[in-house]
Amino acid sequence: MSQLAAGIAVPLSTASRIVDRLVKKGLAARAPVRGDRRVVQVRFSRRGSLINRYVLDWRRSTASDVLEVLPAHERARLLDALARMSAAESSSSSRD
Repeated sequence: MSQLAAGIAVPLSTASRIVDRLVKKGLAARAPVRGDRRVVQVRFSRRGSLINRYVLDWRRSTASDVLEVLPAHERARLLDALARMSAAESSSSSRD
């Protein structure tokens, strides 16, 4: 759960509540990890995976639509800036 919390940049208690709600709605399931009773693996259910795929596809489509209105040189600059921001955030969080 701590890896999930770090991955989505929320406190552990918040990640746990999110997973509780997903499990209650049948969108995810918890499973113990063999050999370590402290660790719990969280996976999307089949329905949860379908919804996740739909949301990701929608986000990509929306982002693509937004980027299409920019001239090519502005789009390239924006994508470069976003890549640098993402790299900086990744290196920052790996030091934490």
